[in-house]
Amino acid sequence: MYERGDMVEVEWYDAADEAAGWQDIDEALSASPKHPVKTIGYYLGAKEEHLYLTPTIKGDEFAVLSIIPEGCIIKINSLQRTMKYEVDLVTTCVMPDGAI
Repeated sequence: MYERGDMVEVEWYDAADEAAGWQDIDEALSASPKHPVKTIGYYLGAKEEHLYLTPTIKGDEFAVLSIIPEGCIIKINSLQRTMKYEVDLVTTCVMPDGAI
């Protein structure tokens, strides 16, 4: 299927919170329970009927984790890396004076 580090786009149904405030019960029950969304990230793995993605990786570490129930997944698309960025990180990541 997919290997750790593969870039994917997952189309899936997310849970929803509807508008706050007083609402008619019949209108609330007619609201669509399916809210299709897309999440893009690096595939970390699948375990116990869930898919694990992250937008940021560094070696064997990651920052931010998305856990998507497999039963909510509509489709998974493989993404190809099409651009290569070359930047001078020393000059583009200089912190302003006094910054931590």
